[in-house]
Amino acid sequence: MRISKFSLLLTQTVFRLVAVKKSLVGAITAAPFTFRHTQPDGTQTPELLLHGDEGFNYLTDEKGYTVVKSFSGWDVYATKDPLTGELMPTEFIVGQVDPLTVPELKRGERPRRSRLLENETKKDSSLECGKDIECLHRSHRQMQSTPVVAIAEAAAAYSNGSLKHLVVLMKFSDHSHRTLPPRESYDILFNKEGGDPLIAPTGSVRDIYTQSS
Repeated sequence: MRISKFSLLLTQTVFRLVAVKKSLVGAITAAPFTFRHTQPDGTQTPELLLHGDEGFNYLTDEKGYTVVKSFSGWDVYATKDPLTGELMPTEFIVGQVDPLTVPELKRGERPRRSRLLENETKKDSSLECGKDIECLHRSHRQMQSTPVVAIAEAAAAYSNGSLKHLVVLMKFSDHSHRTLPPRESYDILFNKEGGDPLIAPTGSVRDIYTQSS
């Protein structure tokens, strides 16, 4: 029971720190919970899941098939345009077909990764230019002149590799007599794949980031 209370307190602290960090860089990870959309005819879609953050995100069903809005407002399954790499809506309505039975649909279709770099560039330009209209125009022209291949290559470099994060643990003043858990418990909570039935029953911090990325 003591470990469970520690797990709950530390998890809350971790997510508060993550929320602060994400708010500073302008990217908040999507909540790892399923939900349903209401279709134009009033019916409900199967359970859907949002991945990513506000800079780069996509929607899937529980089977991993990507879902987009059609031009008429329906949630439909997506395919990728072979020329542009953009996700395109299909005629297959979510909830009315089983994607496993449709050869045209592929599990794991994703938006172009260059969208992430494009959004970050727009955001950075706005921060640097402020209300300077000429500066904003120059930044916009520069983005338009950047070759698509260069953007894609930069995005790939941006999203690959390992990055170590500094984690600062806090002990509140009214917890002065509380026994601190060993280092191994922290390592399990943050890094163990699949979590732990006592310390991280809903999964580790690593699991949440992996699922949302």
